[in-house]
Amino acid sequence: MRSKVGMSEEDLRESLAEYAHAIYKARLATGPGGTLSARLPNSSLIYVKPSGYNLGELSPGDFVGVDLNTLQVVKGDLKPSMEVSVLAKCHLARDDVNAVVHAHPPFCIALSSVDLEINMPLYPDHVVFLEEVATLPFYVPGSEELAKAVGEAARTHNCMLLKNHGAITLGSSLREAYYRLEIMEESAKIIVFSSLLASRNRLSKRPTSLSAEQANAIKKLQMEAYRKQLAKNW
Repeated sequence: MRSKVGMSEEDLRESLAEYAHAIYKARLATGPGGTLSARLPNSSLIYVKPSGYNLGELSPGDFVGVDLNTLQVVKGDLKPSMEVSVLAKCHLARDDVNAVVHAHPPFCIALSSVDLEINMPLYPDHVVFLEEVATLPFYVPGSEELAKAVGEAARTHNCMLLKNHGAITLGSSLREAYYRLEIMEESAKIIVFSSLLASRNRLSKRPTSLSAEQANAIKKLQMEAYRKQLAKNW
C-alpha cells in the first residue's frame, strides 16, 4: 500500500498499470475500450492510457503525460486516449480529483439502456462509497459535448453513469476511483437481478432499497469511516 506523500512519477505509473490490469481482469472493459488517468497531487500533468491499447496489456512506461490545461502531450510517444478531454475536465473540476477511471461495465450499460434507476442503495457499500450517482444522457464518445457534461457533473459527483456507454468514477487515489467502479457495477448487477426476480414473482416492480434512516446509520459506523479513508491511499 502506497501513501500519496512522497509519491514519484514511477510510483504513479506503476499504480496506473496495476489498476488498468485490475479493470481488465474484472471484465469492466474489453478490447481497446476504457481508460484511466492520474496525477500527483496539485500537479497540472496527468498520465493517461494510450489510445488503442487493451488495459490488460499496458506497462508503466506506456502511459502518456498530458498537460492538463492544453491537452498537449509532454511525455511519451503514444497517442493519448480519445477521452483525454473527458479525463481532463474531471481533474479540473475539483482539486481533490487525482484519479479518473472510465470503463464499460456491462450491468451498468444494461441498466442505463432500459432506464433503471441506479440510485437505489440495496446494500451498504453503495451507501458508503457511491453516494449519489449522476446519470447522463448519451453523447458521442470523445466529443466535446460529453466532456462538458462530465466536467459539470464532476463538480458535485464522484460517480457517473453514461447512458448506453459506461461509467466514470473519480477518486483522490486510483484505489478509491477503482473501488467506486467495482461497487457501481456490483450495485447495477444487484438492481438488475432483483428487478428480474421481483417481476418473475409478481412482486413490486421496484426492489426494496435501504431506507434513509438505515443509510444514515451505516454512514455513521466508525469502521465504514475507516474503510472509506483507507481507500484514499494509493
